[in-house]
Amino acid sequence: QGDVGAQVLLGWCYENGNGVEKDSIQAVEWYRKAAEQGYALAQCFLGECYLKGHGVDKDYNKAVELFRLMIEKKSAFIQECDGADKGSDDAAALFESTADPAAAYAQKCLGECYENGYGVEKDFTKAVKLYRQAIEQGEASAQTNLGDCYRYGHGVPQSDEEALKCYHKAVEDNDSDGMYKIGLYYYERQRFWGLWPKKKEDYETAVEWFRKAAEKDHADAMYYLGVCCEKGLGTAQNMTEAMEWYKKAAKKENEKAIERLKKQKS
Repeated sequence: QGDVGAQVLLGWCYENGNGVEKDSIQAVEWYRKAAEQGYALAQCFLGECYLKGHGVDKDYNKAVELFRLMIEKKSAFIQECDGADKGSDDAAALFESTADPAAAYAQKCLGECYENGYGVEKDFTKAVKLYRQAIEQGEASAQTNLGDCYRYGHGVPQSDEEALKCYHKAVEDNDSDGMYKIGLYYYERQRFWGLWPKKKEDYETAVEWFRKAAEKDHADAMYYLGVCCEKGLGTAQNMTEAMEWYKKAAKKENEKAIERLKKQKS
């Protein structure tokens, strides 16, 4: 049995290499121990491991099963609240339990499954609904997912303006992925889209946001910051700094950074 909170924390430390050597297999084992005792957050983290193939073989169906299990528990709580005597101590506890960050996180993760067709049929409308539900329950990172839906027109009308609003809302809650997505927006609109006049200010904005996210250990931001340093996009060209960012990203298993370092050696 054991303390489920401690088990989840230990799993998180192994997954992220915080205070111990990074070991995804050990992370899964500790998440599983807590999940088997019904601990909601552990079920979400275990589902995410199955979704990403961290410490286990990728299994989208298993990931979806775990996310749905968490959301169904949340729904059962709400239904029980609706039928409870509002003046009772039990009712008060139930109402407090509906503010469940684990369920909100599960909704966000299940939304990602529907958006990408992981273990379920791709359904942008369901994805957007789940992201909105997660946001309503305080899962700020789902703002970034919703921003992506606006950016690419997935389940909502395409709107760069709405996408950036969502990314900035995520940043207000210190979400590093929101920072990265703002940087990526300005980087890609200069690099690939060709619909706007070339502005070095856009690259400078991209570098500013990549750096903010990279300083919060965002691997993709580290890689793109390396690219900007290598090519002199929005910042002074600096191959030494570029290699440093590629190495940091590679340590976090960023495939593009790993490939770039291999090319540098050859």
